[in-house]
Amino acid sequence: MPKPIVHHIPVCPFCQRLEILLALKGCPDAVEFHVVDITRPRPDWLLQKTRGTTAMPILELPDGRILKESLVLMRYLDEVLPG
Repeated sequence: MPKPIVHHIPVCPFCQRLEILLALKGCPDAVEFHVVDITRPRPDWLLQKTRGTTAMPILELPDGRILKESLVLMRYLDEVLPG
């Protein structure tokens, strides 16, 4: 089964919240992290997924749904992951 994808900026504290949550739950590999280059404008394919939002992180679920805002992502992952 494909993993959810987190599009993120590694040095962003909002993105780091997700990594901390996954580590605390003992599930650091539950999602696939894709790094977004902050030195370039957001690519068109990413803007299409986020409906123009540039804030990170976003969570792309295997069914194509997109979740935004780190607290929303944390709540979702806390509910669906064990631990």
